[in-house]
Amino acid sequence: MPKISAKMKRIVAEIERADSTRNLFYSRPRIIHRRPSEDTLKRALEQAGVNFDEIKKTNKALGLKRHRDWEKERTPRDAKSNAQALKSLRRIIAERRKAAKRPSVNPLLQTTSVIIDTPFMIKGHPTLGGSHFEAFNSTAFYTTGYTGEINTEDHTAFDSLYFYFIWTNDTGQDAAVSAETPLVVQGHGDVDANSNYTPFDTAEAILVWSAELLIWEAWNKPANLLPPQADQGIEVANISVVAQFPFRNEDRKVVDVFRAYLLAHPGVFVVPRNASVVFQVGLAVASFLQTGGWVRSQFSPPVGFLMCPYVALQVASATFPLRAARR
Repeated sequence: MPKISAKMKRIVAEIERADSTRNLFYSRPRIIHRRPSEDTLKRALEQAGVNFDEIKKTNKALGLKRHRDWEKERTPRDAKSNAQALKSLRRIIAERRKAAKRPSVNPLLQTTSVIIDTPFMIKGHPTLGGSHFEAFNSTAFYTTGYTGEINTEDHTAFDSLYFYFIWTNDTGQDAAVSAETPLVVQGHGDVDANSNYTPFDTAEAILVWSAELLIWEAWNKPANLLPPQADQGIEVANISVVAQFPFRNEDRKVVDVFRAYLLAHPGVFVVPRNASVVFQVGLAVASFLQTGGWVRSQFSPPVGFLMCPYVALQVASATFPLRAARR
């Protein structure tokens, strides 16, 4: 892992405090069904002579057993097909890298290509499973999931993994910059909704993955998020299931992804002379879970990984004065 300066740590801390990455490129998982409150269910069942607490205890035990059985059933993608897909992805990325080095033609701008090939930090929330720093080959492992119910007011949780890159404008003058980066995602997601044996109780599980490129003006204190453009965010996966006893006790869906997503800020933004800009590239994970079941995202062996090989910039020195936004 590269040595991280106090300045870089401060910038990342400001970015995390801003906490504005959660809803830029995806909306909150849509709650399709509202369940009755637990007190309402308990009163209704007790009036019918049914012990609600015993049902809950049985449901929990069954849910844990079902999750263990599902773990045994699921077979990861075989190593040979993984190697073939990764080889193909590396070829595509290499071709894109060559294209990014070609300067754009503009009579008013003198353009230079800059490739930032290694992140200075990789962070996962809530935890990072592992990381590898290497020029054009930085990778990370990440897993997150919930079982039973997400214990928040809206039963929603937001998790993420990000690669952080930095560039300092050492051109000697203000620069107009555009940026692009590929994010490689290999992962497995599964959602299960199970209302168990509680009459008319509704279970629901939703999972949304979004690839993101966020650009931070680090010369401002605190660091300021550049207004995002549409190409900076791509929805990678969106799956949901609903179950209600006795009509449908359980439902389950899975998603497997292995591909590269090109994220870009095609319009130019101005970076003042000697100022720094931070590129935050990664995957945002939104999970919704109520009543029973699970929501899980896995980007770690033997199922997958995340890779951000570089951030490519087109840096232009203008023949006319440039003015950066200072907030």
